[in-house]
Amino acid sequence: MKRSFTFLLLTLLLLTFFLIASCSPTTPIAVPESITIQYSAAAQPWLSAVFDCAEKTPIFADQRAVQYFDPPVDIAIRLGEPEQLRTPAFEIGIEEIVVIVHPQNPVTEIGVTEVRELFTGRIRKWSQLGGPNASVRVWIYASGEDIQQIFEAAVMQGGTVTSLAQLATNPDEVYQAIADDVDAIGILPRSWKAENVQEVYMAATVPVLAIIPSEEQGVTADLLACLQE
Repeated sequence: MKRSFTFLLLTLLLLTFFLIASCSPTTPIAVPESITIQYSAAAQPWLSAVFDCAEKTPIFADQRAVQYFDPPVDIAIRLGEPEQLRTPAFEIGIEEIVVIVHPQNPVTEIGVTEVRELFTGRIRKWSQLGGPNASVRVWIYASGEDIQQIFEAAVMQGGTVTSLAQLATNPDEVYQAIADDVDAIGILPRSWKAENVQEVYMAATVPVLAIIPSEEQGVTADLLACLQE
């Protein structure tokens, strides 16, 4: 009888221990704060600086045309200031928008009027600028891209881009097209320019902006401070 009582007591003690242990709060695992970034195709070179500055902070990056930027996103990175800017913006760099041609094109320098006439289609042959008797092939971006908006504001003066222009989705596509086609002309951020294209006109100088929905704080503030350095 004594042995049975002792066994029952031990069993009750063990059950009580496991019950208390199962009800005790567990220590939560710390989850690092993440940052969601949207960036334009032309602003892609600044993405590497974002990851360098972020260190251990998880970054979720999404490329899209500036017209499709989602305002609540933590940080939006683009070239130039939007027409309506209602939230804080921080300059993290400077970019130049240049007009480029193939390095074998003998037309090595043109003015704003000639650039405008090339992109509207009024000039259709390179011979009109002292080059070969070949048709000009124009490359542009969609109207929702920041680089296209900057170029049109700086150069086109309300003129309509030729309907014969080729549409690129990003600067790399324009770069490759110009490098492969001696008769092509296009627009490129200077940071994308390499040896196998040549610049014929500098269209604009604009800030690279990091735009946030409200006053910066926490890891967002630290990231912006690093980017501005």
